[in-house]
Amino acid sequence: MAIILLLFFLPIGNALFNTIVRLAQRRGSRVLFVGATNYIVACAVNVALALARRPVTLSPRTWQLGVVSGLVYALTFRLIAYSMHRRGLAVPSAVMQLSVIVPLGCSVFLWGERPELLQTVGIILALAALTLLAGDGKQDEEAPGLASAAPGLALLFGLFLLQGGAGLAPKAFSELAPAGETNLFLSFLFGTAALTFLPEWLGPVRPQRPDLLWGVALGATNAVTNVLSVYVMQRLPGILVFPVLTAGTLLITSGLGLLAWKEPVSAKGRAGMLVALGAVVLVSLK
Repeated sequence: MAIILLLFFLPIGNALFNTIVRLAQRRGSRVLFVGATNYIVACAVNVALALARRPVTLSPRTWQLGVVSGLVYALTFRLIAYSMHRRGLAVPSAVMQLSVIVPLGCSVFLWGERPELLQTVGIILALAALTLLAGDGKQDEEAPGLASAAPGLALLFGLFLLQGGAGLAPKAFSELAPAGETNLFLSFLFGTAALTFLPEWLGPVRPQRPDLLWGVALGATNAVTNVLSVYVMQRLPGILVFPVLTAGTLLITSGLGLLAWKEPVSAKGRAGMLVALGAVVLVSLK
């Protein structure tokens, strides 16, 4: 029962992550500095947790997965921030949840699972939802630290693939690396992601105090959510984790975008969100 409860907290953590990024952006913070601080904080938390365990052992597979996942996480964060700047919160959030197809596809081809009929229907719906959501963008005013102008469909498809790769990270670790090295894995993941932001720290623009504060809040959320994600993935089948996580995050984040901030979404966008919700549920059923 405790594991099930933790699983239901994960969508809240994911939605909180998206919401903090959006809030920081709307308050004028430089989102890339927020992201850089976030990864430093998340790395520090996991290093402390790893060192608190005795003895500390590290397998090659753990640090290798951590480094690769960190690069994917960093690139995903940049694209999330950019897409939320260009299209608001609700639509990119829906596309991000559709990316559950990526780890599920890897489960089919790498770990021998086979999609059922309903999952196949869900994949088709996901492609339809991507088309609907791609036509519902709204350009926000220029956000500090971010450029604008990228094709809508290409932007969302890139976000779809990268977020799917990021979602695959805890699944890959739970399948391929020792379970007791979770915090070391996340330390390498967040540490690698933090290093990719060195150009921002060394550049002429300096972070402001709000950038750092938002980054600390985001990093704490990121650290806790990822520890829980690996913990749950090691103890529950992905076929249960994925639908609860994706559908729950979609509803919470998109609901905030629509209700709290009154972000406009056209009829096509609303239809895409509904199709997306149906898709992420269907592809995860068995």
